[in-house]
Amino acid sequence: MFERRLPCFGCGVGWSCFLLGFLCPILWYVAALLYCCKYYNRDPRERPGLAACAVLAVIFTAVTIITLSVLLICCVNKRFLNSCAS
Repeated sequence: MFERRLPCFGCGVGWSCFLLGFLCPILWYVAALLYCCKYYNRDPRERPGLAACAVLAVIFTAVTIITLSVLLICCVNKRFLNSCAS
């Protein structure tokens, strides 16, 4: 059906961004943007990798927000306890 190879050593843009995203998570957001812009219409073989990156981008965002919230709460509580002790 498809005679040409996928880019990025035959792995495709989506799966390449998926793997390299563990080193630089910004690539997950780039691939999620490509998924939202329907880049996979050019080649349907790209869809699974781009979808996986979109899912990981959402998970990474949620984990980052939760982590920063916990750190902020801990920092505020630590300041509050220090001010009460003096």
